[in-house]
Amino acid sequence: MKEVKVFKGTLCSLYTNAVHAAFMQRIYDELISLLDRKEKLHISDALMEEFNELIGKETDLTKEARRLLNTATRGNTDQERDDILVYLLQEFKNAARSPIAAKRAAGEALTPLAEAYTGIQGEANDAETLSIRGLILDLQKSENASHVTALGLDEVVTKLEEVNNRYDRERKELSSRTLANKKENSLAIRPKTDAVLKRILDLIYASEVLAVEEETGDQVFVESVIDSINVIIDEYRASYNKSQAQKKSGKPESGNP
Repeated sequence: MKEVKVFKGTLCSLYTNAVHAAFMQRIYDELISLLDRKEKLHISDALMEEFNELIGKETDLTKEARRLLNTATRGNTDQERDDILVYLLQEFKNAARSPIAAKRAAGEALTPLAEAYTGIQGEANDAETLSIRGLILDLQKSENASHVTALGLDEVVTKLEEVNNRYDRERKELSSRTLANKKENSLAIRPKTDAVLKRILDLIYASEVLAVEEETGDQVFVESVIDSINVIIDEYRASYNKSQAQKKSGKPESGNP
């Protein structure tokens, strides 16, 4: 028998959910446009439809994971704590200009602290959470607590701590839901997509063997399809290997195909 071409290993079991879905979509797009797919590759429309539906489920789960990380609920809590934070720091600065001596003294004592924490609302989410906790700890110190009380801002500090803790709690809950989402994708959907891809690749390989043995004249076409899919496999393998090398070296990743 003449030599036949084979598919390369995909490594797709190692890909992130987003990259896995993108890889499968590339394979699907490569095959769905072939006019002779059913006749020469023996891949039915039903099998392609099943493949497409599973890719769609993977994509939807990945989008949902991203949505959870950027949920409007957490955004509202984040805005609330930002408003309280800005108000509190501004009150310290305003008090330093008060015509009432006791308030002015308290404001002057707290203004350096306010300056040190000004702008932390622009920090990354978790970094801001930690910075606010640092501010609250500083305000609770004996040398500062009396000044906060003198300005009547104890309730505001308590409210800031409450909202900051709520934000942190919501973030952790959303992270847990996102993890559950990823597990559903990895444990339930991805194996099904992988199985369908294997059936498709097996059918293509079998079609090549049949073309060679029976000399149907389809060998060149089938091998061109194998070559095209191997190009996609190589592209994603190279990107994965590069990503792993960058992680080991500590360099930022440049992104996947």
